[in-house]
Amino acid sequence: MKKQTFILFAIIIFISFKSFSQIKPAQLKANWIFIIGENVTFPDNNQIDTIRIAVYGRNTEVYPFVKQLAATKNIQNHFVYTEEVQRISQLTNFNIVYVDETKNDYVDAVYDKVKGTGSLIITYQSDDQEHFMINLLLQGVAEQFQIQSSNLYEANITANDKLLSLGGTKIDLQGLFDKKVEELELKEQELLQKEIQLQNKEQELQALQEEIELQLQQNQQQEQLIQQQTQELEIEKNNATKLLEQVVIQEQVLKKNQFILTNLNTEIAEKQRLIQLQNDSLALKKSEIEIKQIELETQQIEIDSQQARIDQQKAVLNVKNTQIKTQKGIIAVTVIFVVIFLFLSIIIWRSYKQNQKINKELKNKNFEIEKQKDELQNQAIQLEEFNHELAKLSLVASKTDNSVVIMDNNGVFEWVNSGFTRIYGYTLQLLRNEKGDNLIDISNDKQQKQKLLSDCQKTKKTVIYQSQNTTRSGENIWVQTALTPVIDENDDVVKLIAIESDITKLKQQETEITQKNEELHMQKAELQAQKDLLEEVNEQIRDSINYALTIQKAILPLDADISKHFATFLIYLPRDIVSGDFYWYSNPKENRYFMAAIDCTGHGVPGAFMSLISSRMLDEIVNVQHICEPKDILYNLNKMIVISLSQESTNNKDGMDMSLVRIDKQKNTSIVTFGGAKRPLIYYKRNSNQIEQIKGSRRSVGGIQAMVSVFDYEQTEIEFNTNDLIYLSTDGMIDQNNHERKRYGTPQFIRVLENVKELPLPQQKIKILEDFNSYKKDEHQRDDITVWGIKL
Repeated sequence: MKKQTFILFAIIIFISFKSFSQIKPAQLKANWIFIIGENVTFPDNNQIDTIRIAVYGRNTEVYPFVKQLAATKNIQNHFVYTEEVQRISQLTNFNIVYVDETKNDYVDAVYDKVKGTGSLIITYQSDDQEHFMINLLLQGVAEQFQIQSSNLYEANITANDKLLSLGGTKIDLQGLFDKKVEELELKEQELLQKEIQLQNKEQELQALQEEIELQLQQNQQQEQLIQQQTQELEIEKNNATKLLEQVVIQEQVLKKNQFILTNLNTEIAEKQRLIQLQNDSLALKKSEIEIKQIELETQQIEIDSQQARIDQQKAVLNVKNTQIKTQKGIIAVTVIFVVIFLFLSIIIWRSYKQNQKINKELKNKNFEIEKQKDELQNQAIQLEEFNHELAKLSLVASKTDNSVVIMDNNGVFEWVNSGFTRIYGYTLQLLRNEKGDNLIDISNDKQQKQKLLSDCQKTKKTVIYQSQNTTRSGENIWVQTALTPVIDENDDVVKLIAIESDITKLKQQETEITQKNEELHMQKAELQAQKDLLEEVNEQIRDSINYALTIQKAILPLDADISKHFATFLIYLPRDIVSGDFYWYSNPKENRYFMAAIDCTGHGVPGAFMSLISSRMLDEIVNVQHICEPKDILYNLNKMIVISLSQESTNNKDGMDMSLVRIDKQKNTSIVTFGGAKRPLIYYKRNSNQIEQIKGSRRSVGGIQAMVSVFDYEQTEIEFNTNDLIYLSTDGMIDQNNHERKRYGTPQFIRVLENVKELPLPQQKIKILEDFNSYKKDEHQRDDITVWGIKL
């Protein structure tokens, strides 16, 4: 019965929102904003004349629908005012603030801005659990959105039961389901009592029938006695005059008994008729219940079928949108660079032809140029930083000879990098035209590639393999591929990323980006005229980097996988959008775990590329080659980086510092084996009551030192008791300076750990960040920061 009630309740919710399934996602979000606003109570709710709604974001798709609804609908019988806000500083005096999904990285800043003002924050698929109030998910009936009750309570906002029934969290819905189950159980108890009463009546009727049968038997006996007496009377008729009166009396008694018997038979027939009517009524109700169950099951099948068709259409639409966006981005960037090149070529040609005239004019304009010098110098510095990032990105992409391919979950190509073209000779368009549009079509061994693709989709883990492929020129080459699935919040594979290395021959190549940067340096005087164009290019690059952030997040371990075995806290603060820091986790077998905090050379895009490469190498060393000693892992990682980045034959000096541990869990203790490359292991044993540390080897992994000589790394083994703590970190927090240009330093970091070592891990994280932010204040973050606290 509970299962049937749950299905019925889910169908009611689905029918309530069936009309939303036919509208655009942006329109659906706008409808939810009004539904949520209608079902919450704001502070001083009775004093509100107008509900003010802010949509935070630039050119959002949601705002036109919110504005359209505001023109025709009220919220809680109040007029609605809407405004599209592009700056956080403008978020004042609003009752509802909707944060566009493109601004999810700024939810914490929005929360800090509206904190204490009684404003309701509504987000869409935000990962910031600490700062959202109501987070739209729109992925199914059972969980339309999440509610962060503590943040609502702090804002003095309450959500009513109707809002929870429309699609709150699983916990909220479970409460409603429990109420329905309780009501159903009460009805079942009432029905059970009625059945007991009916059984009692049946027992009474059966007892009455037994009494009637007994009375009938007595009557039969009396009739037999009368017959016997009648015979005797006939024999003694003449002499039984006195007995005649007695016979008459007995006949009257018999008639009276027969009359009583007739009445009893009538009552029995009436009661039997009532019982039959009740049985017929019960049978009819059971039949109606069975019919309703069949109808509900039929409706559920139709709902599942419609949902499957909707999901399929959404998937197709997402793929097409992704392809269109990718193609538009490539075309736009190509056109921009061609225009820049032609424009600069024309300028150089005209400068060459009119050199003598320009020399005279330049003498007169020197004074004006000097005035513009400061402004151009600032722009030149920004351009140099931008070019430096692009140069390092180009260097990593070209020197490693790595190919990066992004595919959908079925292996259909969506994007390839220039490394792919260098290895195979195909652009994405040529590949589709000449070979095919998916991983299976271009393979020499289709059966093997199909099996590898299926394994990756089923296990949802990186698959590393080697294969022989043919380039466009007909050359046979061997490549090593790491096929990595990208998992969404529903644990579904949404993308596949293939990173390939040419293991046949290492190639060297100059990049067009470096050449164009050199030309731009020679034309600094023309930077002002190119300002708008460069801003557009920068915006496109930032969009690409934001997409790279999604790829980088895919290599980081899932909190759910770690929390099954350890209580931890993590401070992970990239300096830029993407990070050169990353943390790594592996559980190759039961009770054995590997954890590491890694700091790659540089930050931003170059550091992010190094993190992708390093994560793949660590997975191969531990999970494929089954190397388990930390010192051997560092040694092999160093060797692979030297080979992959061609550091023995190029000027590439990129490497990484890292703190790596292997944890072997036992019954009441854990054996921790530590190996470090210029990073220590910091730990706290409760029986010693102090923070201690072990220094790592005095050498990085990869880089210039790796090209000089072979180096053996060291490792240390320590036994810990349950609830002891270890800390893995990069040097980002240690090297941070304050406004007096003084480093935060290791001693300060150790002092903070001494002060918080007895606190629960979440509070340790808060205290560490408070001390660090108090020291840094408004100073710019110098480097990526990673601090990982682990309770054994």
